[in-house]
Amino acid sequence: DVWLLGRRHQGKGLFAKSKLCVAEGDHISYLNVFNAWEANDCSSDFCVEMGLNNKVMKRANEVYKQLKKQVKRVRVNTLGLELDILRTLTASDDPDQEALNQLSACLIGAFFPNAAHRVADGSYVSVHGGLNLHLHASCACYGDPPEWLIFNEVVQADKLWMRDCLTVRNPLWLVQLAPHFYQYKAQTGRQERPEPLQGLR
Repeated sequence: DVWLLGRRHQGKGLFAKSKLCVAEGDHISYLNVFNAWEANDCSSDFCVEMGLNNKVMKRANEVYKQLKKQVKRVRVNTLGLELDILRTLTASDDPDQEALNQLSACLIGAFFPNAAHRVADGSYVSVHGGLNLHLHASCACYGDPPEWLIFNEVVQADKLWMRDCLTVRNPLWLVQLAPHFYQYKAQTGRQERPEPLQGLR
């Protein structure tokens, strides 16, 4: 975990989360943490001050450097942002919002099978498989649960808990980014929403 656990670090971690975590979810929050750490010269003192795990941050930096090398080696544009579908989906007058949209679209395109929508009791139902899921308290969007999200993993305890979640602002993106998997289907008496194609449920 990027955050140090235990009572000794709890106060620092809560302060850092209040500064760096955003409603868009964990992936964007992790990027904020990484950028803040990098802006502070990858300092171990910064990690202590913010309640961050220095070993995890160093490992993240190694992975980042490896990915950069691979991207250069195969000569592809970073994150494939030249794709027309991304340009269409993420257009915005605000450059920061457009960059955020592009990153979100790439993540949604990568984790498209792991989508879930919120139901009346506050829990979630996975679009693929219909599992009853719950937002883990460690998620950045826990205090402001979105209608739609994607998740990296599900942890089984007393319930099925989703971890590392990203808010899906527009569920139509699921259909547009993974048309081989989703269709947009009208629900009787309800809003339209993405559903897996027949045979993929």
